[in-house]
Amino acid sequence: LGVTGCMFQIIDKYVYVDNNHEYGDFGHWDTVRVDLDGANKKEMPYANMSIKVFNDRIYFHCWNESALYAADSACEQVKKYEIDVPDKRTIEKKLKNVGTVCFLKINDVQDGWIYFRYSLLDTDGMSFYKGEYKINLEGTKIEKTNDGTFNENQIQSYN
Repeated sequence: LGVTGCMFQIIDKYVYVDNNHEYGDFGHWDTVRVDLDGANKKEMPYANMSIKVFNDRIYFHCWNESALYAADSACEQVKKYEIDVPDKRTIEKKLKNVGTVCFLKINDVQDGWIYFRYSLLDTDGMSFYKGEYKINLEGTKIEKTNDGTFNENQIQSYN
């Protein structure tokens, strides 16, 4: 296909490939889309897309971004969902002295909701907080679906 990468997904008539240009720490990631025959190579404007497919739509998130995305299989008609979790102030108060990186993971899409995990990590990938949430497909309502957990040992060792 003329694209080198470490992970790929075939979606409809496209192949999406994640490629790390620099190794070490988090490196420099991009996502490339090509047709199944390798034609029409396009670097996507979203780096390191972690894609899930539900009902002929793709849903994805990008590293250290508080947003989820929904798109057609060509990723040309994209809707962005800004994530502002309802208990953000409580989390920030608990982690007031801790530098964090946001990581979202889409678990499922069903019944008009995107179910996702919201995690706050340090730059080495150690978790400070994990909670489960859902956002409606209109992007107008976010609800918490579990109590969430703080890694007290990690927080204390950071402080």
